[in-house]
Amino acid sequence: MNLVAFTVFLFIFSIIFQLFTGIWLFFEKYSLNPEHVAELIRGNEEKFLNPKSVLGILEIQVPHLIAISLTTFVILHFFYFTKINLFRVLLSVVVFLAGILDILSNFLILKISPIFSYLKIFSFLIFETGLFIAMVLIGLSSYSHLRKQSH
Repeated sequence: MNLVAFTVFLFIFSIIFQLFTGIWLFFEKYSLNPEHVAELIRGNEEKFLNPKSVLGILEIQVPHLIAISLTTFVILHFFYFTKINLFRVLLSVVVFLAGILDILSNFLILKISPIFSYLKIFSFLIFETGLFIAMVLIGLSSYSHLRKQSH
């Protein structure tokens, strides 16, 4: 195995590890209950939960926006080293939009309506699933490329 292949597989492993820890942390904090998501963001006086402030959300979401954009950009650029087809292009667009919607949903929950907690859960699940599919596709493509080189 050459150095480039090792680096790609190490990157794939680290992204999959990040995906699983992100899923675990999301379920630990929010669960899949939309009411609980809205309660954590909008607050609940009966449970002594303060609502999030716009500044507080910005302090969390701006670094996430940068990290999600950069991670998505790097991962989906690996597709250019493989055979590009319509599915991979659509996967790239869906993953990026799901990441952006996940970030924006906090503001929508806080300022417009708690109904956007469904959007937060749905976009998070789509984002994580899309990244996992992308990692699998990149891994399979890299593996098949390595097998062709060795024969």
